[in-house]
Formats: sequence, structure tokens, C-alpha cells
Amino acid sequence: MNDSIRPRGELLPGPGVLRPVRIRSLFVVLPLALASTRLAAQFAPEFACAAARFWRAGDSTRIEIQCRVPYVLLEPLPRAGAGYRLTLDVTDSAGHNLLTRRWSRAVADAALDDPDGASVERAAFTAPAGRCLMHAALLDSASRRVVRLEQPIAALGEAPATSDLVLATGLRIAGPHDSAAADELRLGAVALTAPGWPLLTRRRGGSPRVAYYFEAYGAAGAPALTLSDSAGAPVAVPPAREVAPGAGWLDVAGLPAGNYTITLAVGAVRRDAPFRVNEPEARAGADTPTDRFGPASEALLDSLYAPLIYLMTDAERGIYPTLVPDGKRRFLRAFWARRDPTPGTPRNEAQEDFYERIAEANRRFREGGAGQIPGWRTDRGRVFLKYGDPDEVLSRPQPGSTLPFEVWKYTRGKLRKFCFMDLTRFGNYSLIYTNDLTEASRPNWRELLGSDAWDEVLRF
Repeated sequence: MNDSIRPRGELLPGPGVLRPVRIRSLFVVLPLALASTRLAAQFAPEFACAAARFWRAGDSTRIEIQCRVPYVLLEPLPRAGAGYRLTLDVTDSAGHNLLTRRWSRAVADAALDDPDGASVERAAFTAPAGRCLMHAALLDSASRRVVRLEQPIAALGEAPATSDLVLATGLRIAGPHDSAAADELRLGAVALTAPGWPLLTRRRGGSPRVAYYFEAYGAAGAPALTLSDSAGAPVAVPPAREVAPGAGWLDVAGLPAGNYTITLAVGAVRRDAPFRVNEPEARAGADTPTDRFGPASEALLDSLYAPLIYLMTDAERGIYPTLVPDGKRRFLRAFWARRDPTPGTPRNEAQEDFYERIAEANRRFREGGAGQIPGWRTDRGRVFLKYGDPDEVLSRPQPGSTLPFEVWKYTRGKLRKFCFMDLTRFGNYSLIYTNDLTEASRPNWRELLGSDAWDEVLRF
């Protein structure tokens, strides 16, 4: 396939799957190489690469690699759209290069509005027996941040029982002179549409089904396909309908929305592949009732952005102010999509909880004086947004020998203590002492409290 034209699709499963890594925190890459691994969480919007292995004569292995770039990971460019550069290298155990690919892509504004939108870059090579190492690096054009993935891939070796299992949204038997469409993976006479992690949407009157493909090589036993949910519990489905050896359809009508895994068993060998079922409203577009950014004016967008300083990473800073209003909307949608604890559902609980806390902080901690300060910008509001309500509060509104103060104590997990003092006597409380290393204490906090109040704070 011409590397300059890449289809949109989903990611191939198989023992080469990389544990997705969130760009914002650069977590360590974890391999998902065991057949027994459950893949329930792999539909989060994360950059990932995966490999599917097929044995060939001479004990070589044909390896199909796909790297998936969800658009929600890309920051908008100042004028329009987004972009990325992806590099992929594979080396053998001696360090010799087996594959090198480079892609540069521009992403249109309209594509950025699709919460499930993604680009998939595909490459293939033939590996000798043994192990090789895959390296991938994704550069976001706007933020210039880079995520690197590294994963070993083991060749199938001599006389394997089966290839990896591949799922797809479509399947057809191609003729000898048919050419593969842009979004198809051709394996012999079988053409798979958008192979990888199929995303099926439940529709009234529809009968969703998922296509599958594998190659069985020996006499290890009859292949069997089973289905399980995200918790690993078995799910009953009708028998698979085979249309060619190792290729066919599995009827998944009636499944509720969620993540599922199909397991191929050939003798003692197990191969897993995931897919997801979505509710129709989960893909209803950007400006749904759950999207607070679509109808917002630029002034409102700016007010929704401002409190995010408590959450954003260094790579996310400085981009939003350079954007036009539509770019600001896309930035905010992508920011929260990266933090969505339940991707693929209409609700983003993390976003809802944060803005509910903003409203609560503004109600409880707003400060007056020459200029009204919204509650979320105060010291107490900031701590409330980070940790919620304290477990215990020591309040001294009229302490006598010192200024009014109060102490918040958090006992959930690590013990944290925050002492706020009304330095102006106008109800404007400032943080003067904490044992939280992410916050700063005033150097003279002991003098501000005085010896008696100091002892009380430490004993509390």
C-alpha cells in the first residue's frame, strides 16, 4: 500500500499490543503480550501501536503493524486543524534495522470534532525467527510534545497452532484481480475493512456483527471462539458464521454498550482481540446537550479554561490563548477527552465533577475587597478543587492573640494539613502553612500564628 495514503480505521490486536500511554503523564509503556490479558480499558483515547503476526513458510513471520493516533490527543494549531509526525522503527535482536517508516499528517477541523476520530498508520514486514523490537514516536505539531513507545515482538516460531486473531468492521472475499480499498487489510483472499478494534454502534432495527480472521496452521485442535465482557465474564452469542477458512462473522446483536473481548482457542493456545459497542448518542457529534463548549461564547470559553491551570501539564500550557474561538472549543474538548474516565459514553464524569467543584468553590470561598476574587482563585478554593472537602476542620474565627485562622486536615491516603489565616480581617484567608509538597508555606508562618496557635495547629 502507498504510504502516502493511509486509511482511517482501528488498531490491530494481538501479542504485539502496547499498553496505551497517556500523553499528558508519559506513563511507562507496559506490554500486553499474554493471551490471557483482558483488554477492557484499551478504548481510552490514547496513542498505541500493535502488531498482528502470521506464520509463513521457512519459519518466518509476517507482521502487520498499525499505530493509532486519536485526534483528541492533538492540540489545535493557531490557524486551523492539527497535525502530527510519527516515526516507526523495528530492529532485530542484533540491532539491525528491519523496518523504518515516517509519516507527517495534517488533520482537518471537522475531523477534530469527532470524539472517536483517529488516524491509523500501517506498515508490514517479514521477520526471521526470534525477537525484534518496535520503537514508535509521536510528535504533536502544536504542543511539540513527544510520546515514545517501545515493545518487543516475538516471531511465531516453528509450526505454531494459530496466528493472532484480528477483528474488523467488515469482511469480503476478494477476487484475484481485486485491489484493496484504502481502509482494507488484504490477507490472501480475505479483505478486512477497518481492522483492529471495531467500534460498533447500536441502532434500532440493526443487527451489529463483528468480522474476524485468523490462520490455523497445525492439528492442535478445532478452533473455538468465545466472548467475554470487560470483567472477564462469559457472554453467550450465536455460533460464528464462517465464510472462508478462519474468516467469518460473529453476531453481537443485543449487547449493551461496553468493551468486549473475543478469544480464539486452538488447543492450549489463546489469542484475544477487543471490540467496543457504543450507544448511538455517544457518537451524536460535538454539539450535543452534554457539550458545554459548543454554544459557549468566547468569553465563557475563557472562563471555563482559566481554572484548568490546576490540572494542565506543561505541554498543554500556552496553546489556548493563541487559538480562535473554534480552536478554543476543540482544545477544551480534547483536554477533557484525555481525562475522561469512561470514554465512549455520553458523560465525562471528570469534567462534570470539576466544574461542579468550581461552582461550589465560587459559592463558598469568594473573597471581597477592592476586587472581587472568584472562589476557585483563592487559596482555599484551590485546595478544595484539588482535594475536595477536608475530613476535619479546626476553625478559630476569634483566636484572641493572633489573626483568625482555620486548619483543614485530610486523612484519606497521605495525611495533609493546610492552615489558612485571615491576614486582612476582611475574610480573605491565605495559605500560610502546609505539609503538602505541592504547595508553599510562608517562611514566617510560626510568627504569624504565635506560639500557642502554632502548638494547636501542629497537634491538630
